[in-house]
Amino acid sequence: MARLDVRSVIQILVLFAVCVASAAIGFASRSNNANVSIPTSSKPLVLRQLDEKVIERRKYSNEPFEFSDLSVKKIKVSPGQKLSARALAESGGGKVEDWLENLSFTIKNTTDKQITYINYILEFTETGVGRPMMQYVLDKGLHPTAPEIWRKYIPPLALNPGDSFTFELSAEELQQIQKFLEQGSFQLANLNKVNIHIDTVIFADGMKWSQGDLYKPAPGEQPAPGKPGKYERVIQ
Repeated sequence: MARLDVRSVIQILVLFAVCVASAAIGFASRSNNANVSIPTSSKPLVLRQLDEKVIERRKYSNEPFEFSDLSVKKIKVSPGQKLSARALAESGGGKVEDWLENLSFTIKNTTDKQITYINYILEFTETGVGRPMMQYVLDKGLHPTAPEIWRKYIPPLALNPGDSFTFELSAEELQQIQKFLEQGSFQLANLNKVNIHIDTVIFADGMKWSQGDLYKPAPGEQPAPGKPGKYERVIQ
C-alpha cells in the first residue's frame, strides 16, 4: 500500500512539473502517467456506446522507431482495424466495456543512437468536440529534467540500436485511465476510438526527436534535473 501512495504523489508532482516545463520550452514532455487536457465544460458531451471500436496511430515520415505487434486483450490487431468490443471480450476475456484492456505494442529502435526516454499519448479524439481533447500521457525511461527524487522510483531506459521493448497497459493503468476520463464526464465504454501518439524520443547523446523533427540542445542549454534547457531544430 505504501508503494501505491508514493506512486500517487509522484504522479501529482510530475503533472505539475510537466505544465511548467511545457510552458517554458514549448513542447510536450509529460512524464510518469501524467494526464492533461481535462475538459471543464459544464455541459457533458453525450456519446453513444457502440460495439465497434478502433485503435489508430498517428504516424510521422521520419520516425526513429518501428511500431509493431499492436494487440488488445491479448489479441493481435492492426491500427485502424474495426473491432467488436463484444467479440474481443468473448475471445480475450474481461469485460466488454474494458476494450483497452492489456493494450500492447512493441517499439524497436531503428537508429544508431541509444534511446533513453520515450513519451507516448493515448488521445481520446471523440472527447475533443467543442472542448480540449482528453489525452492520457505515458512514458518509458527517465526524462533528462526529472528531479533526483524521481530517479529512485522510475526505472531507466537504455534501448540500444536494433533493440525493442514491449509496452503493455497494466490493470492499474487501465483503472487510472477510466478515472481520468470520468473527470471529463466520459466513460471508456462510451468512447469508440483511441489514437496512439508517440510524441517524443530522447537519445543518450542529448538529442531528441519530437513530432517529426530532430532537435539538439542549444549551446550551454543542456537540460538537467529540474532544468528544461533549450533545443534547436536540426535542419535535415
